[in-house]
Amino acid sequence: MKYLKKIFESLDKDELRDFCEINLAYLLDNPDFEIRIEDTDWKKPSRFVSVVLCKTINLGSGEMMRTTFTWGEVKDHVVPFVIQLHKNYKFNTSGSDNGSVIEVRQRHESREYTYEKFMKVVDNDNWYYDDEMQYIEIMLENDTKEQESLMNFLKSYNESVGSVDDVKEFCSNYLANLLDDTTYQLSVTSQMSGYRVSPSYFVSLTRDLTYNSSIIEGGQDLIYWKDIKDQVIPFLHMLIREYSIEPMRLIDQSKLTYQTKNTYIDDNPRNRTIQFNRYLPEDYSADFYYMDIRNVIKDEGVPEQFYQIQIQFY
Repeated sequence: MKYLKKIFESLDKDELRDFCEINLAYLLDNPDFEIRIEDTDWKKPSRFVSVVLCKTINLGSGEMMRTTFTWGEVKDHVVPFVIQLHKNYKFNTSGSDNGSVIEVRQRHESREYTYEKFMKVVDNDNWYYDDEMQYIEIMLENDTKEQESLMNFLKSYNESVGSVDDVKEFCSNYLANLLDDTTYQLSVTSQMSGYRVSPSYFVSLTRDLTYNSSIIEGGQDLIYWKDIKDQVIPFLHMLIREYSIEPMRLIDQSKLTYQTKNTYIDDNPRNRTIQFNRYLPEDYSADFYYMDIRNVIKDEGVPEQFYQIQIQFY
């Protein structure tokens, strides 16, 4: 029960930022939009942290100025993001001063909503569609009430024990044609992670090594992207619709093998949302290669051959 301690700790702001950047990835591809994670001692007790979506323009010489945006620009991104945020972080939906709220700030007024009310009003296609907004702010609790958190943790943990089978069934259904070839193996495991009381899931795809139609125990055969992409790409489409993808943690390969290669673009967590155990034929070696899962869906820059694909999500 080593994770019990975490539910009494303050919210991990770095993890929250990663969560926001992953779930608003398409919107944040526009560099004018940004997410800010702010403490709110000036407004409410330090129990609260705010997530602020705003838009800025560059005035030159490094000077930035906040500008306005319309609901029509952000609706398709913000609504799924708020749903995922509500699933994974603690909202207080009372709408009172001692609870977290969703605030929409316009030029001359500010409106605050509980989660339930916000989800009802945004169903209206005309809601604020062309009105100018200065920012959208979402208030999260920065700490927890011990008894409530403990009960939520135990409830979530007990429910999660059987949920690996549900996730495996989801993956197996969308990869059914590929898994008809019984040499392909799908593995689903779970692990408690960070501030959340829900588990992270790890899905990996490998292929058994065979000789004379017999499986060689412990052996892994190469997987060729051209052979599986027609099944894997639609699966990844469905996965990012149903779950929140997490950045993969970089593995210290020196602890696993004699190789120490890690290949990734930069420290942007979006560029580590899928991991390949890539085969390098030029020197008969392998490495862990990280990519943005969206580029894999677009079939851009995917390794031609590898031993494993792994994805982490919740």
